Amino acid sequence: MQFTLATLALAALAAAKPMPGGVTSAIAPSASPPADCKTSYSGSFSIQTVNVSSSAKVKRQADSTLTMTLDNGVLMDSSKRTGYIASNSQFQFDGPPQAGAVYTAGWSVCSNGSLTIGDNSVFYQCLSGTFYNLYENNVLNAGQCSPVYLNVLAGSGNSAVASQTVDGQVTASPVAPVSAISDGQPQWGEGVPT
Repeated sequence: MQFTLATLALAALAAAKPMPGGVTSAIAPSASPPADCKTSYSGSFSIQTVNVSSSAKVKRQADSTLTMTLDNGVLMDSSKRTGYIASNSQFQFDGPPQAGAVYTAGWSVCSNGSLTIGDNSVFYQCLSGTFYNLYENNVLNAGQCSPVYLNVLAGSGNSAVASQTVDGQVTASPVAPVSAISDGQPQWGEGVPT
């Protein structure tokens, strides 16, 4: 009988406490966005990657376009998942963001058209097989990573180079759209800049 009562007591205690899970509060960088950046954007938009050193843009191919909104520093995809920087510095979308997320807010669009987190406008595309994952910093510190800007393109039916899979991952490619694959990670497929 004691074992049964102890088991019931533990089950009741476990049911009363919330289970660990995703992040439900806004976490923004301590650095404010530059003065010319806005934390809200009217309407939806897409992004394209632009090489930092050459300013080479990528051509759009037929694929699902990653469409986002920005409201009060919070980035959302068309499936209402939050755009955030994960614990491994990767840019991805989840609803709610994964436990350990670094930033879930603090996004802005600057007057030059770049998507920014805090005061940072430079992201990194890092080769992972035949596509690139997008990171907030060069966490891999490897030759397969290069700095890029994420340029904002107004509207959702334009020549964007970002696309997204059903699980929220964003992918990018010098010849294919930045897309979001189903687990929320922005990625960029392999190709040649134009």
